[in-house]
Amino acid sequence: MQVTSVGAMVQALLAGLVLLAVTIGAVVAVSPSGEDLVYTALWIVTMGVLAAGPAVAIRAGRPLAGVGAALVSAAALLAFYWRPWPSSVIWSLLFLAGALLIAYGTRADAWTPGAWPLQLVRIEIGWGWFDNAQDQLRGLDASLRRIGGSFAGTFMGVPGRPIGPSRVPQPSAAPA
Repeated sequence: MQVTSVGAMVQALLAGLVLLAVTIGAVVAVSPSGEDLVYTALWIVTMGVLAAGPAVAIRAGRPLAGVGAALVSAAALLAFYWRPWPSSVIWSLLFLAGALLIAYGTRADAWTPGAWPLQLVRIEIGWGWFDNAQDQLRGLDASLRRIGGSFAGTFMGVPGRPIGPSRVPQPSAAPA
């Protein structure tokens, strides 16, 4: 069963490029802070994936993929907004369960039957990027305010470091 055509894909690509240009223009005009930009993008992408879930379930006949999209969307919001201890376990489980449901639910679309487990590598990489992003955003508050020990502190300290051989420790002279 073919769900789309080349014309529909080109139309979607052009719509995406126009949306990207409008978004870049709005960001340049408004100049939001980095954190506001991240949270706005999070909500836009989350709502897009959440809206795609029922479409995939109904139009493409992939109900597991639709439920998986809803779980991944919920995990994304929980990862950035729920901060106490069990949150990292809960959102990770929701994300991985949703991604596995998407992979298993779209297995009929794979190039060869049984190839869907190859998507597990993509899921792992995506989860890793997402985990690092939310960890970094959670740490940015404290790190940027105190210019402390995380990546932001290291990055902000670079201009004050000497460049060249002076960074290499010199051996001390032996006593005569």
